[in-house]
Amino acid sequence: MVDFVESKVRRQIKVRGDIYDTIANLIAKELPYGKGVDDAHAFLTNAVISALWCGWFSQAKANT
Repeated sequence: MVDFVESKVRRQIKVRGDIYDTIANLIAKELPYGKGVDDAHAFLTNAVISALWCGWFSQAKANT
């Protein structure tokens, strides 16, 4: 399973101001595994964004 995930390597995602790209590059830098941003980093990036969104959503609901 790890070999499959690591086989999908992106050397670097270009930062275009997109929060996904920025977080993916930060995670790859802080948690290096392999040669670049692979699917493991992409899955972790998705988890971080989902957690941030859930936190924002619950706070927005609490504010209203």
